Amino acid sequence: MVLSVLTLNCWGVPYVSKKIRERSLHLAEHLRDTPYDVVGLQEIFQEWHANLIREQCKEEYPYGHWFRSGLSGSPGLLFLSRWPIVDVEFRAYTLGGYPQNLNEGDWLAGKGVGRVRVQHSESLVDVYNTHTLANYHSDDIEMDPNKGHRLSQHYEIAKFVTQSRGVVPVVVMGDFNTQEQELGTKVFMEISQMSDSFRDLYPNEERYPGFTNDTPECCWRYSPQEKKRRAKQTKRIDYVYYDKSSLECISSRTCCGSIPGKDYAYSDHLGVHSTFHVTRPVKRDCHVLTGILARDSVTCVRRSMEQTHSEVRRKLLLVGLLIGLWLVVLMGGNTGIIGVLPTVLLSNGIVVCVAMVTGYLIFFCKSELSKFAEFEAEFTYLEDMSCRT
Repeated sequence: MVLSVLTLNCWGVPYVSKKIRERSLHLAEHLRDTPYDVVGLQEIFQEWHANLIREQCKEEYPYGHWFRSGLSGSPGLLFLSRWPIVDVEFRAYTLGGYPQNLNEGDWLAGKGVGRVRVQHSESLVDVYNTHTLANYHSDDIEMDPNKGHRLSQHYEIAKFVTQSRGVVPVVVMGDFNTQEQELGTKVFMEISQMSDSFRDLYPNEERYPGFTNDTPECCWRYSPQEKKRRAKQTKRIDYVYYDKSSLECISSRTCCGSIPGKDYAYSDHLGVHSTFHVTRPVKRDCHVLTGILARDSVTCVRRSMEQTHSEVRRKLLLVGLLIGLWLVVLMGGNTGIIGVLPTVLLSNGIVVCVAMVTGYLIFFCKSELSKFAEFEAEFTYLEDMSCRT
């Protein structure tokens, strides 16, 4: 049995990334023409983006899962599979970045690691997909304030992966945002006991660097001066790891560079394509929810989401009424808002408190609904799977 996988960071950051739709259509064409078994994509942050790729590839990849998390709605992880996905799981990172760094956006995305269990023709396989906190100071890794966050994320990935090792064959892939010599990479490989597919086949780093970021193909959107600068800091940060106890790496290469006939590429990263021979297949049954239980679970979660909406609306209405009452009291004998304006402006403490309560309610609503949405998606998928079988 041969297992073929692809990982690619698709550069799909809302309002920042260029030509998202055009590049996605070309990527879908590539995926249709290439017989990957499982595809793990990163930076698919928007639902329309995930739906576009899935719709374009639905015949070749009838199974898939887009994870939901964070205030922005998704950590950007999308799986496509030719084989049935019988189980899904997501774990958000404990340290997700600095909330105050809104320009970075990692904390808002609620990044983490997603897992799917795929029922291949001859074996179950667990495939993990992740995108760790980005390095916004790539010129000086040691001065990067996000370095500790990424280290903790690599540690959590490794602990998560160990639950699958020895149970089913395991593949871990994604944009790890760390180079081979960095501490995070070493910690992950030491704890998880996973192997680097590309480096196993090409141990000579000088001859086969395997760069996936800031390569000439990846710098299509930059000015000539910026391309020249970035040519000095090409790096390898995208990986496909595997468990040697159950998989043998047959091939591994970088791919998905420039789009034929276009002056732009599939992404600002190169992808990594690795193939494996499954040496220790596992065919045990995977217990999933029956159709009735899955349907009831979907109904329960959706009802809870509606209740969360109602709860927040009631509290916001109460806040609005209190603000109105407060204005009436402050106006007292005054005949208009102009007369009360100085008094209102002096009541900064109350204004701040009201703003904090309102902000908390909005934050709570977005956070809870995002978590509910992930469970809803998982239960809905299981319900759909039970209907197919």
